[in-house]
Amino acid sequence: MSTLASTMTHSSSHPHSTIGRSSSSNRMNALNHSSQQMTNAANTNSTPANGSFSTDRYPSQEAHHHHHHHRNFQPPRGGTNNIKLDIPDELLSWSDFKIAMCADRLTVSKEVKKGLRRCILDGIPDEDRPLLWKFLTGASLKLKINKGYYQGLLRCLDRVTGGAKSKSFDQIEKDLPRTFPEEAEYSNADFIQSLRNILRAYAIRNTKIGYCQGMNFIAGRLYQCTGDEELSFWILCQLLETVLPLDYFSSMNDAVADQEVFKIKIKEFYPDLSLFFEELGIEFTSVVSFKWFVTLYTQSFSREVCFKIWDLLFLEGSV
Repeated sequence: MSTLASTMTHSSSHPHSTIGRSSSSNRMNALNHSSQQMTNAANTNSTPANGSFSTDRYPSQEAHHHHHHHRNFQPPRGGTNNIKLDIPDELLSWSDFKIAMCADRLTVSKEVKKGLRRCILDGIPDEDRPLLWKFLTGASLKLKINKGYYQGLLRCLDRVTGGAKSKSFDQIEKDLPRTFPEEAEYSNADFIQSLRNILRAYAIRNTKIGYCQGMNFIAGRLYQCTGDEELSFWILCQLLETVLPLDYFSSMNDAVADQEVFKIKIKEFYPDLSLFFEELGIEFTSVVSFKWFVTLYTQSFSREVCFKIWDLLFLEGSV
């Protein structure tokens, strides 16, 4: 299962422990159990555009790159010169990692992940979070090798035609006013235009996923954190195409399976809560938690809690 389900159970019970990982047998059982629910859940919670993943219609330096998807996320190396971890891990501070990231001298290793996990659990300064996310997701590399790609997509927006564009763009316009309406920032015309650009650009970049309801909340939080359209776009790309399982939004298979895994974890860590919902005849995963997963906790949790979960998600990836 993805870190999404394990973060909400194991780490909440043990806030300073390694994120729990479900066994592969649990995931396979969940996939089998949820196959009959998948269609209804997908129809209710998402509106993916039809089509196939393609970028070669748009001006890009990325056209010659293959898009490899890895279910077990391994962030790309940040540079050729590694930070030297010659002191015990417990003595490394966030400042040490920050300096190495800024200098492009940090390479992913067990020691680095262990140190970053401790820093994340202790708390990352808000102003440093864009740097952390850019490094962990591999968006920093995408920005380097795809200069001008995002701007090229924006120039193509008015020229793209067809059913996929119409369906995705229409749904985006409907969802923009619904995106955190209680927060003043989301009423700002410039902010909304930037969010519109990010979502539309992604919809034409990856027509297999297009736009799904819930992505507006994810992109909104990304842009609210980074304040940078292009960086938010690339983190979104990495999140949907590399960090999460391949069909998390395109078919909702893994999103539905994660509900079954989450149910198992609730029974394991919170048996009284599980029994309480069973006695009430309430299906917790369908009534409450499905929205948590398809919006990556953005709609149901405060920004601060959501960002902490995302720190761990970007560190651990899909496991």
